[in-house]
Amino acid sequence: MLPDRVKVVTDLVTSVFFFVFAVTLMVTGFIFMSDAIDVFEVSFTEWAIQYWPVKITIVPGALLLLFQGISKLIKDIALLKIRFA
Repeated sequence: MLPDRVKVVTDLVTSVFFFVFAVTLMVTGFIFMSDAIDVFEVSFTEWAIQYWPVKITIVPGALLLLFQGISKLIKDIALLKIRFA
């Protein structure tokens, strides 16, 4: 129900929070990944399921999420320049 200009500005302001989250996820995921690889982390059950391959996927997932956020930010900036200049 908001005007288009307010929507774009709101997206730009809230993108700051998104990038803080995405970067934190990537850094924390990297720490989890490196710790899991160092000790070849497995579960404590009889099956000894390996956790380290799963934890490796956190970093690429966070990176892809960050790329998507950058794409959205570029589109919002372009929309703000084109429509409201």
